[in-house]
Amino acid sequence: MAALASPKLRLIIHVCMTTTANATMNSTQDATARLLRNKPIYTRGPAWELTTPTGAALASALASTFGSLPQMTVCASGYGAGDYDFADHPNVLRALIGEASVSGGASANETEILTRITDLHGTCGVFAMAGYRIGIRALRELALVRGSFSLDVTLRTPFQTEWSCIADGVQAATGASPGKVNLRLLEVHRESLETTIGNRRSGRSLSFRLQPEFLRTYLDLPPDRQDSAAREVLRLSDHAIFTAKENGL
Repeated sequence: MAALASPKLRLIIHVCMTTTANATMNSTQDATARLLRNKPIYTRGPAWELTTPTGAALASALASTFGSLPQMTVCASGYGAGDYDFADHPNVLRALIGEASVSGGASANETEILTRITDLHGTCGVFAMAGYRIGIRALRELALVRGSFSLDVTLRTPFQTEWSCIADGVQAATGASPGKVNLRLLEVHRESLETTIGNRRSGRSLSFRLQPEFLRTYLDLPPDRQDSAAREVLRLSDHAIFTAKENGL
């Protein structure tokens, strides 16, 4: 299974079965194998090729991750059928289109997010989590994938912990960094706190500001409350954490 990035939706393609003209190894199958080099694969069922070169090319070029179905809200689904009839299962491809979610429910997804932030930040505090959520929203809105060199991030922040921890959360989400020269911090007073994330290729950018109620609830929490509070923030709606405004509109 491969998760394909799209501007505002996450496309999940679950390949049930596809075929080629021959049941034995041929040039078409060799092309598929080459296209999937360094990608996780598996085999099952009859001695027929289960992924076409076209499907392999799409997955190899567009997939941002490979794995089990992620936590998501399904918006649409569809099926495509192949010509060959298998005896014990349908020869179909299923596609699910959905909006990826970082909040609620799925403990495996939550653990992965917490680990990513902790590996970078050293711990998973509230403001780092807020930065992570800002970064995820920006990637979705700007049609970018994590690690893209088209990202441009500017955080206007007091040079004090808690506030500046937003930068590490944004970095964990987007892959932008000072070393890539696409993440910078500018010192301002707390009233001017703002995160701006742009797409250099398209020229679009968004500015994010933390909600006043969020600050009243989570600012200056003691260290022993940071981890549990960060988990709370992971489950909040975007609107409960920040406002987002497209610049130039």
